[in-house]
Amino acid sequence: MKKICCLFVILFVITTMGIAGAAEKKIIIKTPDKIIQTEDNANLIDGKIKIPLNLVKDYLYQNMAIDNPNKQVLINFSMPKIKFNNDKTNNLIFNGFKIMYPLEKINNNDYLNIDRLGLLLGISIEENEDNIIITTNRNSYYNPVKLNYSATNDLAKIVMVWQPILTESAATEKLPALNILSPSWFSIVSADGMIANKADYQYSVMAKENKYKLWPLITNSFDPDLTHKFLNDKNARKNIIKQLVVYAGLYEVDGINFDFENIYESDRELLNQFMLEATKALHDINVKVSIDVTAPMDDSQWSKCYDRKTLGKIVDYVMLMAYDEHWRTSPVSGSVASLPWVENGVVNTLKDVPNEKLVLGLPFYMREWQEQTVAGKIKVKAKTVAMHEIDTIIKDKKLKPLWLEDKGQDYVQYQQDGAIYKIWIENEKSLDKKINLVEKYNLAGVAAWRKGFEKPEVWQLLEEKLNSKVPEETTTCIKKPKKKNKKSTML
Repeated sequence: MKKICCLFVILFVITTMGIAGAAEKKIIIKTPDKIIQTEDNANLIDGKIKIPLNLVKDYLYQNMAIDNPNKQVLINFSMPKIKFNNDKTNNLIFNGFKIMYPLEKINNNDYLNIDRLGLLLGISIEENEDNIIITTNRNSYYNPVKLNYSATNDLAKIVMVWQPILTESAATEKLPALNILSPSWFSIVSADGMIANKADYQYSVMAKENKYKLWPLITNSFDPDLTHKFLNDKNARKNIIKQLVVYAGLYEVDGINFDFENIYESDRELLNQFMLEATKALHDINVKVSIDVTAPMDDSQWSKCYDRKTLGKIVDYVMLMAYDEHWRTSPVSGSVASLPWVENGVVNTLKDVPNEKLVLGLPFYMREWQEQTVAGKIKVKAKTVAMHEIDTIIKDKKLKPLWLEDKGQDYVQYQQDGAIYKIWIENEKSLDKKINLVEKYNLAGVAAWRKGFEKPEVWQLLEEKLNSKVPEETTTCIKKPKKKNKKSTML
């Protein structure tokens, strides 16, 4: 990036005034034999240091390429500059690994958040009043930095929430009962097992400050053909596992949650094999492993693909997705999670999975169903309604909920513009009934889909029902350097 002219600086300041803590500083590169005053600027937003991709490639590391479809940069580390305290893990990454790292567009230029990536690049960063100073060769293949991982996962009852939205809000809120956050950070996106990475170390730091455990979610992109390819490729499976181990160390995670859905039934045994390989590698660094499954039913790609008995022996926890009884495109209206349907799913899953490993999935949402008669046939459409939205609908439509004892839910319906609208409500009353199943069957806890859909009262309900305790131990992966007079951070 060429030297920024005064007019550009003014325009930049104007465009960033709305961003808390936004600033720019010149970048200086210090190598063993020279100091380079670059013409590039680092972008500082909320304590995150972001530097131009071109500068990284020109001065720090060249073996990287942009993956445009995923808006990531693919980085090949043929000679790793990190190591773990575990010999098995070090042997796993000894011959190198590839990772994907998120790119960010700032003023039409590609930037990288250098936080944590600096560990892999073997650099350190110092910040003074005017400059960002990057020192190279801080660590090397022959003098690697250690990821001293010591995850702790001692919990009473699990209370986990999935968070697909990439914000830090859940990590910054201290909520009753909640003890595990599962942000949607990782997705397998290629047949050779590359993982699109949307992780945020700042999220991890804030989660730890609030005594939350961090179990990021990884998906198979819900693509059966892609899943078939990487499960059938031993090298692809190993590639996935290498990346997960590295990410676990970089972002200081306590667990990994595998959300693999829409899988060919013929790949069932290979899924077992992959989970066995992944679990062994993650256990070597004390990282818990969980997998999400549906209730047993007669559906090849959404249920029969899971060998629950074998998976229950391999992983630490099995999350039962006890919702979507009537999915969004269902041809008939109905509840997302009626109590008898949920309990039946629990009972049938317990035939294969030990109760101490089974976690009950809860919905923080419902669906509003629209039924219209067209040419003598009822056409059904649905939209998702968050728990916190239902009271407004009830008030605006002047509705009176009817308790359905056989469903364990309130129910409302109304007519509008020639259509009938039906809602089987998820609220504190319906969740209370479902949470009772945890005690009845002595389950490991609950996991809710999803953060942001709930009503605030839900957390107090969970606290009262499960009395979840959060351990005092913290997770420490990186040995932090002693503070110097200069503001200095080793990445």
